[in-house]
Amino acid sequence: MKTASNEIVCSVIIPAHNEVEGLDCVLRKVLGVVDESFQVIVVDDGSTDGTATVAARSPCLLLLRHEKRLGKGRALRTGIDRARGRNVIWIDADDTYPAEGLQEINKALEGGCDLVHGVRSRGRENMPLLNRFGNALFARAIGLLYGGKMADPLSGLCGLRREHLESMDLTSAGFGIDCEVSVKAARMGLRLLDLPVEYRPRLGRAKLRGPTAGVAIGLEILRLLWWRPRPRTTGEMSAEPAVSDPFCESGKRPTVTALICTLNEEENLPHVLPRLPAWIDEVLIVDGHSSDRTVERALELRPDARIIYQPGKGKGDALRHGIQEARQDIVVTLDADGSMDMAETASFVRPLLEGYDFVKGSRFLPDGGTSDMPSFRRFGNWVFTSLVNLFFKAKYTDLCYGYNAFWRKALDGVELRSNGFDVETELNIKVWQKGLRVTEVPSHEQARRFGKGKLGSYKDGAKILRTIFVERLRRHGSKDVLSWRRS
Repeated sequence: MKTASNEIVCSVIIPAHNEVEGLDCVLRKVLGVVDESFQVIVVDDGSTDGTATVAARSPCLLLLRHEKRLGKGRALRTGIDRARGRNVIWIDADDTYPAEGLQEINKALEGGCDLVHGVRSRGRENMPLLNRFGNALFARAIGLLYGGKMADPLSGLCGLRREHLESMDLTSAGFGIDCEVSVKAARMGLRLLDLPVEYRPRLGRAKLRGPTAGVAIGLEILRLLWWRPRPRTTGEMSAEPAVSDPFCESGKRPTVTALICTLNEEENLPHVLPRLPAWIDEVLIVDGHSSDRTVERALELRPDARIIYQPGKGKGDALRHGIQEARQDIVVTLDADGSMDMAETASFVRPLLEGYDFVKGSRFLPDGGTSDMPSFRRFGNWVFTSLVNLFFKAKYTDLCYGYNAFWRKALDGVELRSNGFDVETELNIKVWQKGLRVTEVPSHEQARRFGKGKLGSYKDGAKILRTIFVERLRRHGSKDVLSWRRS
């Protein structure tokens, strides 16, 4: 497919871990069937056998590398983040799927299909018997639970429109990524095409371990029962999102600080800083003395960012210090893990211009949602929110979420004492107690991009619960509570 402007129509992603035998063969075949309208991306997932060396021989592709093995799902998500085509296809690096199918899949996507599966209708004898049984079982389970008929939901040859991938908020790190895509496609009602292909014997050693992977995929199918598709916003998740200017309609122009607390978020910052709206006047990063290149990476992405180091430890300490150091009229607080959508920022600022003092995000309002909250954390958040509403006569729908915007001067006299993740609960309680005009706006939380979250569900849950009761007793003037030491 040739385009007059050399537009990239399709991105082909090849995730690979120790596939030195298969990758060489796959690349020769892939590069032999694609043209200049295709972008080829190889994601080396911490290989130790020279896989990256094989990929580096070709100047016609983009090579991305993980320093250590993170899993097929994480590798695929890394490739999707760098994909430039409006269509995205991935193919395994073990030479089991025919590269000749790439053009046909792309043609189907251009013709109106949303999702194309390479269905292993021929050569099924090359699949282990246990894998064949599991694939049939999972296909049946997906059909019963989510609707739609999928012949091969775990196929390693798959193509989607990139706009749908961006709406899926993929979170799987391992082999469950193929299953996650299939389930979410069914939930979204996407138009599916099954493309029969021949499955060939793999080159090299298989990485998929039948029983272990089967249990993980089964749990993935059940986990997604709580997932709901969300409405897309214009420019969502693009490198330069089309974020509206909240000041255009009002004519007012207060200044805005984006306050971001960081601790070892080097890999995630490229998904945050470049997507900040152009009307942000100050980018203030409060770093918790990161041991990686978080600060250096921040300055590479935003040379105008102001970097300060928190004096103590914990998110509460960093947030408290950042609010004190912010120089602009409005402060917007953001997480550094890539879970918050920068396209929503304007919806947080607009209510401030209409007379509100504090605007908080809610994942549980209509049009809100979360892709990063297990059921037990969802239940805990509901309990905490209910207690705060009962004790303080508040009207919150979400409590433990850090996406907020407020007039800086409105927080004068609000003394935050918490040093951990319970600071968000304390902040929400105290702005309500102070009598500020508070409103909620819908927000969708995505899964963190890289690394492990710092939130400890049980430990931090206990702190949040303690904070609620401390503030409740403090409200009634209990001298005993005032002597509690907060960690």
